[in-house]
Amino acid sequence: MVIGAFSASRLVGVVGLSFEAREKVRHKVRLFGMYVLPSFRGRGIGKRLVQRGLAEARRHKDARLVQLTVTEGNSDALKLYEKCGFVRFGVEPLAVAVGDKHVSKVHMWRPL
Repeated sequence: MVIGAFSASRLVGVVGLSFEAREKVRHKVRLFGMYVLPSFRGRGIGKRLVQRGLAEARRHKDARLVQLTVTEGNSDALKLYEKCGFVRFGVEPLAVAVGDKHVSKVHMWRPL
């Protein structure tokens, strides 16, 4: 599921939710793809997108928690997720290749 934020019919932000079908992990929901256009940041759009994502996750009867990853060093995103109740539970080194460099990902979760 992808949720959009709009301003005067212009898409200015998105966040995605992925629901697990496998029985042993269907209690987990993954929040992904969070993005707000730079010119619209600082207006609470990101927080509202996360809150809407959490509300949608709660609608799934098996869902018990939401997980996400954040690029290490993205302090604005980390602050936003912490304000929304997410806590860190680990760092995956060299998680993503960006050209010839690699970045680490901070893993976060929160209960529903």
